Amino acid sequence: TRQGLDIAAELGHDLAALGAAVVSGLALGIDGAAHRGALRAGVGPPIAVVGNGLDQPYPRSHRELWAAVGEEGLLVSEWPPGTPPEAFRFPLRNRILAALCEVLVVVESRERGGSLGTVHEALLRGVEVMAVPGSPRSRASSGTNTLLRDGAAPVTSADDVAIALGLDTSRVGTGPVDLRPLPTGLAADLLDRCRGDAATLDELVLATGEPLARVAMALARLERDGWLAESGGWFEPRRSRGER
Repeated sequence: TRQGLDIAAELGHDLAALGAAVVSGLALGIDGAAHRGALRAGVGPPIAVVGNGLDQPYPRSHRELWAAVGEEGLLVSEWPPGTPPEAFRFPLRNRILAALCEVLVVVESRERGGSLGTVHEALLRGVEVMAVPGSPRSRASSGTNTLLRDGAAPVTSADDVAIALGLDTSRVGTGPVDLRPLPTGLAADLLDRCRGDAATLDELVLATGEPLARVAMALARLERDGWLAESGGWFEPRRSRGER
């Protein structure tokens, strides 16, 4: 939608201005809008992962955009020159897109939109998924709203993504600052226990004596706010962007 394109361009611009590299498949619509916004910022390097040979800009209407991304940032393809843009190649490139991301943002998607394939690849790799809320009456937002219902963090501005990345949205100081909300109460206790050693949900329930549902909700908040990461049922602390 027009609104989706505007939001994508705004996010691309504002995140690139903070130094983030904006990654997309350079497809029509949201992808192209995000990269045009990023190029206008002139700071963060744009990265595009395409599903055909680098010598054949696709779609053709993006010829100038391809050239600009290649000049200012990076064009990536696993296919040799001369490879045509056949439909089966585009879902394959989504795994590369997901692997390059620290945070994946879905701006608009129908219930079976192609971007949901990238979401699947991102979740397999432990990449955080965020989504822009949309009207429940709009099919263009049915996929993103489902992601939000299922636990994805909402994106209302570039600040939400910047915080997930650990970037300093205030532009104050000489480097990134930790903008994650400080855990309190049970969440702080759980974080301290996970800092000592990775722990499972069952272990944390036994250690705290709290109900399983309460512990699970606190862990979900810690994951959402960027304090913990879960892998194979084990919860471990995540470092902020500014930590070494």
